[in-house]
Amino acid sequence: AASPTGPWSDPTVCTFDAVPNMQMWHVDVLRDGDGVWRGIFDLSLGGLSRGDAVHLGSSTDGLDWNVSASPLFASHSGTFDSAHMYRSGGARDGDLVRMWVAGAALSGDWRIGYARVPIAAWPDPPS
Repeated sequence: AASPTGPWSDPTVCTFDAVPNMQMWHVDVLRDGDGVWRGIFDLSLGGLSRGDAVHLGSSTDGLDWNVSASPLFASHSGTFDSAHMYRSGGARDGDLVRMWVAGAALSGDWRIGYARVPIAAWPDPPS
């Protein structure tokens, strides 16, 4: 856009490999120095308004995505996120991405989880 207020292009629908029974919840995208877009996708079990799993994805054009079938994080996998996850984000730091994810415990307490994820852990972009 020419300015922060636009004009903006029309939205374009992105495609990604469907993860069975999961729906998109939150997205964080990083532009990598090698020309690859790295996505952090918070997915929710169908019909539930909460984050249940964090999956990694890659794209060369930012539109067509290859998303990992297995989650990096899954709700209920630790005490900080035993109820659900809300939003994750990350930043590139050398050959890894530092990631943070907000999670709620069954007690209702909110915490932040942290992980270092090697770039090699991301799936290859679609060809």
